[in-house]
Amino acid sequence: MYNNIVLVADIFEHTEENINFNSTTLEKPSQEYIDDVVRALTIYSKQIFVCNSPKELNNYLVKNSVDFVMTIYGGEISRNRLALVPAICESMNVKFLGADVYNRIICQDKNLCKTFAKRFNILSPNSILIYDENDISLIKSLKLPLVVKPNYEGSSIGISNKNIVNTFVKAITLIKELLEIFKQPIIVEEFIGGQEVNITLVGDNKNINIFEVIEDIHIEDINFFNNNLYTLEYKQLYCEKFSHKVITDKFDVETKNYIIDMYRHMGKIDYLRVDGKILNNKFYLIELTPDPYCGRESSFSKAIMSNGYTYEESIGLLIQNCSKYYQTQYSNEIIHTL
Repeated sequence: MYNNIVLVADIFEHTEENINFNSTTLEKPSQEYIDDVVRALTIYSKQIFVCNSPKELNNYLVKNSVDFVMTIYGGEISRNRLALVPAICESMNVKFLGADVYNRIICQDKNLCKTFAKRFNILSPNSILIYDENDISLIKSLKLPLVVKPNYEGSSIGISNKNIVNTFVKAITLIKELLEIFKQPIIVEEFIGGQEVNITLVGDNKNINIFEVIEDIHIEDINFFNNNLYTLEYKQLYCEKFSHKVITDKFDVETKNYIIDMYRHMGKIDYLRVDGKILNNKFYLIELTPDPYCGRESSFSKAIMSNGYTYEESIGLLIQNCSKYYQTQYSNEIIHTL
């Protein structure tokens, strides 16, 4: 039993009125999500303190001793927002769950994370990164249909039903619109049909406790993802139309080994969700998510729970892996000083 765990969470209630193409708040957790996590954490710690921002966390750490910091902080606009909590913790020598600053920066950049994964033989859709309108002509090297989206966003921010386009004219119009709205590079990639999947990994750099592949399925149309994206509308407003299915035993073993190899080379990570598509038995990476939604009904939690864990135990497993990482680090520091 720990004495004090801090949870960083900037609560925001999403409604049909504030969920739209221009929304920048989609990574912020709801009260229900926060409550799920807090209830689970109370099993492992005498006290849970919830901070609303990195600034509040910093002020709290100056005055209080804590065992761990867990973050589900979403923030908005800044491309560095998801790296702020681990940066504060590392600068103050405080233990934290999940990915370090380096990994969060890599994963926040969709183009960079695909480049990183390529080093480990992981496929991804052909793509072009557009910095400004002078680069737009480069998209002609890609095959239609195309997916156009902001490069530094997560949680489907800036991605709606209109982000899959079938002509270069529509792609160019959308690129200009996104450049204006989000003020950041735009990634344009070839659309991949097939199965929509996310892969949950939990473990340290030596031992993988969890590797599960979950397929997202439209309950009324099994071919839905052959022609559609998993957009903000579906995730936030129509989630009841989708179900999750464990398909790990059907996943390509060689690709599984590539993904595990990548994970083991990421250093401080603890857990990760790998999002992608499967077409003709080939996996294509879409993005890496080091801060997956881990509410009770999430595919991430269900992947862990499919291994016999309760929801509360799944949160405990994340804490356990974090603790194991720091124990290893401490052992290495002892060895280096001998």
